[in-house]
Amino acid sequence: MRAQTRCFIVYLVSAGALVTWPMAASAQVGGLLCTTLQIGCPGPTGPQGPAGPPGPAGPSGPSGPAGTADPNQVRTAFFQGTSCPGNDSTDKMVRVGPLCVDVFEASVWSTLTGGTQYGASTDDYPCDPDGNDCSDPTQPNKMIFARSMVGVTPSAGIDWFQAQQACANAGKRLLTNAEWQMAAAGTPDPGTDDGSTDCNVDSTLAAVGTGSRSKCVSNHGVNDMVGNLWEWVADWVPRSTTCVQGAWGSTNDWQCLAGAAETGEPGMLLRGGGFDDGSSAGVFAVDGGALALIKGLINIGFRCAR
Repeated sequence: MRAQTRCFIVYLVSAGALVTWPMAASAQVGGLLCTTLQIGCPGPTGPQGPAGPPGPAGPSGPSGPAGTADPNQVRTAFFQGTSCPGNDSTDKMVRVGPLCVDVFEASVWSTLTGGTQYGASTDDYPCDPDGNDCSDPTQPNKMIFARSMVGVTPSAGIDWFQAQQACANAGKRLLTNAEWQMAAAGTPDPGTDDGSTDCNVDSTLAAVGTGSRSKCVSNHGVNDMVGNLWEWVADWVPRSTTCVQGAWGSTNDWQCLAGAAETGEPGMLLRGGGFDDGSSAGVFAVDGGALALIKGLINIGFRCAR
């Protein structure tokens, strides 16, 4: 038979008598109010004590297998300019080696973020050809700003000094000849123009909208580096006097670095060829015979880098 635990309650009776026996807590002695003293009985449950300190961390689980990046997603994000932000969301640049390059040929505007476009149909630039007042903050109506925007007519008829200042006002600069060559690598040089997707090298004397020729893109994601507009680069050379074709071996690209003028101004390099150069436009096309102050030519533009 299992033993039972009994608890005893001592009642202190007001008359002074001490009576002890098993008794319910509500019992009375002679109708007198009793005070109980419990002996051997568990008390009520106390409040919850504070939480103890956390235990040590468990062992690390095994490493999972290495993931594989989707090259298409990486390329798309890279070419959208996320690694090389422009001055706003519509000013597109892309990384090419150690620098950021405008994705599109430059359009020139009255403010850093837009406003009035210059050079879309005429050489209506508000500052002087020598560029000295193109960046004068005391004459803001003469300041010009280069932007790299998709779907616009690139600005043409601009001279070298104006192009340089338009880049500078946008916190950028002209590419060097070597940088331009690096950015242009891989641009198709078909020598023909289907009027839709190929580089614009055989149009009716007109530049097309930036980025509109879907196949005219370099390995780095830079658009329209062959045809459309000849592009100013930073370099000056002794002004060339002769152009030849076929000097590049497998291509028919212009090579206008032959001969050197011994008098007059130096030559500023132009790259890529224009909309009417046909098979002579290409990634190797170069012209060192252009004067810095030449302006109004509808097949000359530029792009910037940073």
